[in-house]
Amino acid sequence: MVDLKSGSIEDKFKIWVDEFLHVPVAFNAKSAQEIIKADILESKQIFNRELPKRKATESMMSLNTKDGLELKYWYVQKAGNLKVKILVHGSGSNFAKAERAVRLLDHGFNVAMISYRGHSGNPGKACQKKIISDVKETIQDVMNMGFKMEDVYLEGSSLGTACLAHALSRIYQISSPHDQFASLILKAAPLNLVEKDKDTLESLKAHGLDYEKVLPLLKKLWNQEEAYVTIRAKEIVLVHGACDDLVPVEHPSKIKILLERKNSNVVLRIIEGEGHMLSLNQYEIY
Repeated sequence: MVDLKSGSIEDKFKIWVDEFLHVPVAFNAKSAQEIIKADILESKQIFNRELPKRKATESMMSLNTKDGLELKYWYVQKAGNLKVKILVHGSGSNFAKAERAVRLLDHGFNVAMISYRGHSGNPGKACQKKIISDVKETIQDVMNMGFKMEDVYLEGSSLGTACLAHALSRIYQISSPHDQFASLILKAAPLNLVEKDKDTLESLKAHGLDYEKVLPLLKKLWNQEEAYVTIRAKEIVLVHGACDDLVPVEHPSKIKILLERKNSNVVLRIIEGEGHMLSLNQYEIY
């Protein structure tokens, strides 16, 4: 057990980052690994029930990262579906999103439910730099199945939107200026961690950290401002719950302004009465 009363601010901050952002969550007396196993089992049951009706299949894919880890992601496909939707989950979550995948199949998509190290049963320890690299490499692995950028639709949730922003920024650096992804959906997207949202402030306080003292460190952690002004897609949709108590509702409005520097087709949908975990299926967002 780490004594949070001792050690430098930097050491305390690293502990806070891991617990707040970069490790799968435990909940309701269940460990993170128990939750992951239960979510994967539930998704398999949904697939076993729904995929035969659609003549679709699922498989667990893997890739080897540049630093030597074997990462797995879940791929669902149906003959005749010529485009692919890539789903990136948020902090503490995992890639078992079967209900979303089945609905996407019905809208003409193959679906890649991707993850990163330390999550969804993948090996390794997550940190900002390595998560971004994992997402970038996995997107490229999916594209290597024969998909062009114009066939690839991207969707991120919460921290997954930040992963996408940074990963796409790196992909576009090595792409033709005329190439762009077909679509980008950003659900409950945080712009940064420095705007004193309640969840961050309370978590810092619980770890014995003063916001003003760690502000220089926060500014370097998951700040997407520079990334968002570099990326593009044929269609971009930001979706946010008006009652989101984790990511302030002001964030997507600011992200929209940044995205509009290179994109003329950015749509913002604020869903009244919804919080952080809103369902896109319910609002027919695909």
